[in-house]
Amino acid sequence: MVVAEGSLPGDVLYPIKVGVNENVRGAIAVSAKSEAELEARLAGRRLEEAEKLATKEDLSVEITTEIEDNFNAHADRTMARIETLAETDARAAADIASNFETSLLAHERVLVRLALDGGSDLAVLIAPLTSDVRSVISASASVKAKADANVEAEADIDLEASAKARLMEAEASLRSAQRAVSSAGVESENETEGSIESNTQSETEAEGSGGASVRVKSEVQGGANSESETSVESDGSLKVDLY
Repeated sequence: MVVAEGSLPGDVLYPIKVGVNENVRGAIAVSAKSEAELEARLAGRRLEEAEKLATKEDLSVEITTEIEDNFNAHADRTMARIETLAETDARAAADIASNFETSLLAHERVLVRLALDGGSDLAVLIAPLTSDVRSVISASASVKAKADANVEAEADIDLEASAKARLMEAEASLRSAQRAVSSAGVESENETEGSIESNTQSETEAEGSGGASVRVKSEVQGGANSESETSVESDGSLKVDLY
C-alpha cells in the first residue's frame, strides 16, 4: 500500500510498510546484486526513521530497540549479499559496498548531531544505535577492501590474458612470414632451418601490463640470416623490429 510508505515505527500502517511493501520488493529482487542493493536501502531506511522520530521527539526505548534490531538485521544481510556477489561480480560488489559505507557515514553524522542538539535523554536513546552504525561502518570497510582486491585481481588476469593472446597472434604471423621468406629465397635442394624464440613477460603494475615480445630468427643455409622481434606494447598495439 502506497499510503503506508510514509509511516514510522509506532504508526498503525507501519507493519504494512515493513511486512508487505518491503517483502514485495524483496520478492522482486532475484539477483545477488539487486538483493544487496535492496538490503542496503532498507538498512538506511531504518536509520532515516530513527532520525525523523528523534526530530519529532517521538523516540522511545521500545521503538529505538525495534529500529536497532531491524537495522542490524538488514546490515548483516547486506554484508552477506555483497560477499556472495563478490564471487561473481567483484566490481558491482565493490560499488555497493562503497555506497553503503558512504550512506552509513552520513547517517552517523546526523545521529551525532541529533544527540548533541536533543539533550541528554535523546543522546542516551540514540547512543546504542549510533554505536551499531559505527560497527557496521567498520565491517563494511573490510568487505569493501576485499571486493576492491578482487577487482584488481580480475584486472590483472584480464591484462595478462590479453597480452598472451596478442603474443600468440604475433607468433603465428611471424611463422607464416618466415615460411614465405624461406620458400622465396632458397632453392628446393637447400634445407631451411628456422628457430623461433618467444619471450613472454607480463609485468603488471597498478597502471596495467608492461608488455611482451616475440623474437623470430631465420637462418638459411648458404644464405643470410634474418631476425625480427615483435612486441606487444602496454596499450595493446604490436611493434615489429627487423635486424
